[in-house]
Amino acid sequence: MHSFITVRLDYCCSLYVGFPACRSGCLNRVLRSAARLCGRIPKFGHVSAYMLDVLHWLPLLQRISYRIIALVWRSLLGLAPAYLRDLCCPTSSAQGRRSLRSTERGVLMVPFARTATKQNRAFSVVGPSLWNGLPLALRLHPRIHSESFYSCLKTVLFSRAGVGSAPE
Repeated sequence: MHSFITVRLDYCCSLYVGFPACRSGCLNRVLRSAARLCGRIPKFGHVSAYMLDVLHWLPLLQRISYRIIALVWRSLLGLAPAYLRDLCCPTSSAQGRRSLRSTERGVLMVPFARTATKQNRAFSVVGPSLWNGLPLALRLHPRIHSESFYSCLKTVLFSRAGVGSAPE
């Protein structure tokens, strides 16, 4: 399942941000059908708890958020390409800003976007917005490359999924 389905869902998943519900519903059905096949769950059986508890798969919207936040994290570490690093700038590095409380909270600058859908779906808006929505402890996580950030992020997104029980 992983090599055929989930990899294809994860590929360029940042493009799925802001999809209409009918389009994201189709992708979510593919993910849920793959989980049914893995767990041999009948057609009308509940698959959400199995996805979270056994497979440790995030639902589609949280999966997209995970990938985008991981890109932001890599850009903050300096591991992403320069064009992505330029889009994720902390408020403390902004010129003309004096010392504000937001500089101590790990908040990123979100550029102004008009109401156009394409501008609200851009990585420059979505990435910092999702980052700023994370809990403070996760935003202030030590800036070293380790797997602990990703496991903490996944735990936060599992708790936001609201279905089944979150792994510990």
